[in-house]
Amino acid sequence: MFSLVLVAGLVALGAASSELAPTPLSRLLKAIAVNSGEGISRVACNDEEVARALRREGVRVDPTASLAWAATEGEVKELSKSGKLVICPNLSWVDAGAAVVVQVEGGRPVYYLFQDQAKRSGVYLKAVVYHYAKERR
Repeated sequence: MFSLVLVAGLVALGAASSELAPTPLSRLLKAIAVNSGEGISRVACNDEEVARALRREGVRVDPTASLAWAATEGEVKELSKSGKLVICPNLSWVDAGAAVVVQVEGGRPVYYLFQDQAKRSGVYLKAVVYHYAKERR
């Protein structure tokens, strides 16, 4: 069931253009959140547009959640220092602490998983999250 949720999130992202739209992004964030150690749909998010899309998907926007969306490099740094597993849209922000980078490549959604950052956050990710990652570094 959980892997089906993650696949559904990826399929929904497939309709996105070269930039991630908030609704498909929120579906992927929800899929990762459900497949994290918390097993519930909670995501920390300061981006109002993405937060609205998360709420429409039934995800609770909660600053205390262990999973967080970061829209800027500064947010990545701040959120990773606070021990959150940080998801962002830019590969160059990995050194700032991002654990997952979500992008659209060739019209298809992909996400990269950086295991060291994920482990540092202390957030457990189910095998299905690793399985669907384009690269696991």
